[in-house]
Amino acid sequence: SGPFGPWLAVPSIADPAQTLGKACRYDTSLTPRESELVILLTAAYYRSPTEFEIHRNEALKAGLSEDIINAFPRGDDFSLSNVKTRIVPLLGENERELAVVLFAAEVLATKQVC
Repeated sequence: SGPFGPWLAVPSIADPAQTLGKACRYDTSLTPRESELVILLTAAYYRSPTEFEIHRNEALKAGLSEDIINAFPRGDDFSLSNVKTRIVPLLGENERELAVVLFAAEVLATKQVC
């Protein structure tokens, strides 16, 4: 159940949290692949191995390769520069995916967008 296990015992917490999670993940303009890229970036930045591993399978289903997933810098290794050198080259020419990844990485790494 990952980090959400304790919530299962308290439906008044679990139900709204599940609704929020669903809205953030599915009710957006992002494709499933783009969504998983952002989720993996966020899990990598915040050093959440459980969340990263849960979403590894979702990312594979969404069409991300093992090479891309394994390229994510994690913990102290996370930087905008490392995202640019490790992940961006593996994404190919998909400008929208590149923009989504670079935007999310910049927000995570710098807490701002320039």
